[in-house]
Amino acid sequence: MADELTTHFNDTNNTLTVNWKIVNFKSIKEKFIRSEKFSMPLFPSILWAMKFYPLAQNNMDDTRSSNQKKNIGAALCTNGNVFANYKFHNQSKDIRNNVISSPFIKVTQSNSYSTNGSSQYFSCANSDSPMFVSDYSNILSNDVEIMCAITIPYDSYVGGEMLRPFQHGLKVLENQNYSDFVIKVQEKHIYVHKCVLSTHWPHFVTLLESEMSETKSGMLRIEDENPDIIEAMIYYIYTGTSNVTDVNIALDLITASDKYNLLDLKAKSLKFVITKMNEQCVVKALFKAQLHDLNDLFEACINYLKNNSTPINVLPDYDLLMKSKDGFQLLALCLDNIRGVKRKFEEYNVEN
Repeated sequence: MADELTTHFNDTNNTLTVNWKIVNFKSIKEKFIRSEKFSMPLFPSILWAMKFYPLAQNNMDDTRSSNQKKNIGAALCTNGNVFANYKFHNQSKDIRNNVISSPFIKVTQSNSYSTNGSSQYFSCANSDSPMFVSDYSNILSNDVEIMCAITIPYDSYVGGEMLRPFQHGLKVLENQNYSDFVIKVQEKHIYVHKCVLSTHWPHFVTLLESEMSETKSGMLRIEDENPDIIEAMIYYIYTGTSNVTDVNIALDLITASDKYNLLDLKAKSLKFVITKMNEQCVVKALFKAQLHDLNDLFEACINYLKNNSTPINVLPDYDLLMKSKDGFQLLALCLDNIRGVKRKFEEYNVEN
């Protein structure tokens, strides 16, 4: 048996992708083997490792097949106190050398299938993830490649200690047994607790006090927002932190949190966008700076454009900028500052 581990870090979404190739895994006699240790660039003192189980038998009854499934298993472990999202995937080859890609699935205590990903607080007392299993009945090769994507949500790790209020709030959100209200965003249903929302979300209190027919029925309908945005808002209300790792989602959260009176979330989202500025979002960020009069965001865009060799006219959303109201004036302000002509963002707002 031989193995090889490679890693790739995406600093845009704080995600480390780990590929662990195990040769001749069927010859492994131990219950499990452990990979070499690895770390994320942002948190080099936190060491991670993957565990591989060559024969992870599943005792649950599989209604989809009368045959006992042959499973391999994978788990994640660390020595740090940190909250992380993670998911496993199995990439193997069949007899014709074609790649077979399949997820690792967590089996819950109620003997039902869960997803191939999870979120967890890792700590000294809880350093291992649950085992995830993948069927290899159709894999004829003795080699297997396990991929694990690990994301540390922005602002979920502080000073080497996990955020304990965050942990408790997340458990409340995930436990839907006592939810007493539903937020319906397009076709997505989010089950929540009025006592939590009314304590941490002034906008929700206003809705309840207005005695709208929707709130009386126990459901709030939102049709003009992306479900991912509202879910991120609810996540913040319950936990006090943001789980957003996508810059475009964070940009939309600036608008949504302003609209729904979550000013702390707006500030966190703004900080995240500034630290993760890239060419895919910089023009869109200019729109947000214009819309919400955000001088810090405008300056971050200018600094990025100054140091980026790609011309602004080939960047994503440039056409939308040109078609927008006052787009030419905003572009002229940007170009002047890029060329070294100091013009403050306030000048644009005065002119418009």
